[in-house]
Amino acid sequence: DGVTRALVQLAVAFVLYALWRAIRFGRPVLEPQPVEIAGSELVAATGRLLSRTRAPSAVADAVREDLRRRLRARFGVGPHADHQALAAVVAARTGLPEDTVRAALDDRPVTTDDELVALVGAVAALDQEVHR
Repeated sequence: DGVTRALVQLAVAFVLYALWRAIRFGRPVLEPQPVEIAGSELVAATGRLLSRTRAPSAVADAVREDLRRRLRARFGVGPHADHQALAAVVAARTGLPEDTVRAALDDRPVTTDDELVALVGAVAALDQEVHR
């Protein structure tokens, strides 16, 4: 009989404690928010880091992978489809020559800045044509 009373008192004490901790009196306290980096600053910082490495192939891989991800999502192609299948689907639905699409998607080696600029131009042109 005493054990039951003790357990009931313990349960009531726990409920009262939980209610006491759950109620906040007064206005909410403003807390400092983490610093947000603007998207353009993040892009510029990433570009500076990649330019320090002098590895245009790393930049080309990142640009191509981003393009592939966006095209797969836009045209409903599975994430494991190879580049040729993706190029065929994009060419069929946009009317672009398949060679042009494949040039932007294939993993051709990029060793100079001029090749990287050409690749980014091809990716931008393909991206613009897809979003028409």
